[in-house]
Amino acid sequence: MEAYQDGLGVAEWLTAKDPGNTNWQRDLSISHERIGTVLALQGKAEQALEPYRNGLLIRERLAETAPGNAQWQRDVGLSRSNVGDMLLAQGKADEALKLYEEGFAVAERLAEADPSNAQWQRDLWLFHLKFGDVHRAQGDLDGALASYRETAAIADRLTKADPSNSGWQRDLAISYAQISLVLEQQGENEQALDRYRQARAITARLKTQSPDDATLDKELFWFDERIAALEESPAGEADPGAGR
Repeated sequence: MEAYQDGLGVAEWLTAKDPGNTNWQRDLSISHERIGTVLALQGKAEQALEPYRNGLLIRERLAETAPGNAQWQRDVGLSRSNVGDMLLAQGKADEALKLYEEGFAVAERLAEADPSNAQWQRDLWLFHLKFGDVHRAQGDLDGALASYRETAAIADRLTKADPSNSGWQRDLAISYAQISLVLEQQGENEQALDRYRQARAITARLKTQSPDDATLDKELFWFDERIAALEESPAGEADPGAGR
C-alpha cells in the first residue's frame, strides 16, 4: 500500500505541474484504482469507495475529451464496475445496479462497434455476471439465472472461437458454477448437478495444463463438495457466497 500511496503522490505532482497532460491524468486514475483495489482485497469496501470514485471522475473527464478513444471509454466502464462492487459489498444493491448498467452501456457500445474484439465481448460477460450478483442479492433468482445464463453463452462463444484460451474456459466454468448455485436455491438440484459437473470438468482440464495453480485446487475441492452434497442429499444447500 505504501508504494501505491507514493505512486499516487508522484502522479498528483505531475498532474498539478502539467494539468493538460492526459497521460499523467490517466496515470493518476490508475494510482487511485490500485489503492482502491488493495483496500477492496482487505475487505474495506467503504474505504475503497473513495479512491475508486476519484479514479472514475478522472476517467470520465478523459473519456469526454476523446469519445473515439476506445481504451478510455473502456476505462470508464470498468471503473463504474469497481464502484458498483463496493456499493454491493455494503448492501446497496440498487445503487450498484445503476453503476453496472452505466458500465454495461459503455461495454455494449464498444462490442457493437467491434464485434470481433474478444476483450469487448469478455467485458459484456463481466457485466452480466455483475447483474446476476445484484439480482441474487435482491432475491430475484429468476433474474440472476437469466444473467448468469447470458454469461455462459458469451463464454461459450469465446471458448469455441479460441479453444486454447484458458481464461475463456475459466470464465465458462465460473458461469456454470453461478448457474448451479441459483438452480440449487430454486430446488432444481438435478440441473444444478449437471452444471457443477461441467464446471468441474473444465477446471480439471485447466489443472492438467497448470498443475501448480493452487487456486484451481481450491475450485476443484469446492466443486467436489457441491457435487457430493447433491449426490448424497437432493436437499443439500449451497453456500450462496461460494463458487467465486
